[in-house]
Amino acid sequence: MAALDCNHNHGIATGSIPLVISQNPRAALVAQGWTVSEDRGSLELQRYDPIPPNSISILRGLPAPFSLVLRGAITDISALRDLKHIKYLNLSITRVGDVSALRGLKNLTQLDVSSTKVTDVSALRGLNKLMNSPSGSRT
Repeated sequence: MAALDCNHNHGIATGSIPLVISQNPRAALVAQGWTVSEDRGSLELQRYDPIPPNSISILRGLPAPFSLVLRGAITDISALRDLKHIKYLNLSITRVGDVSALRGLKNLTQLDVSSTKVTDVSALRGLNKLMNSPSGSRT
């Protein structure tokens, strides 16, 4: 974070003031390789490679609800555990095998794990909105 450093000058006592540069989250995600669109007022984010660590703080700050579509060589989704506003998550055609990191995503209504290595979804039992999805399925 940049800081504005003001020295004790001309009898005026000053301090260090952080400069907060607000950035458009959509633009920041696009710059990091995300495809960002909007459908019925909800953001839809797509990515075809692993999630950059600096994307997580941006994703955490997105307004609810939003959707994620991840594809490709993604194996680890533990970074998603803090993204409480995800409503729809599509992990199909990834190398994900463990979905236990999703157990705290109480707003998740749809999850697609087709064509993945996922064999056990028992960690998701507490996701009532997911269990009561229109399809009656967790996947």
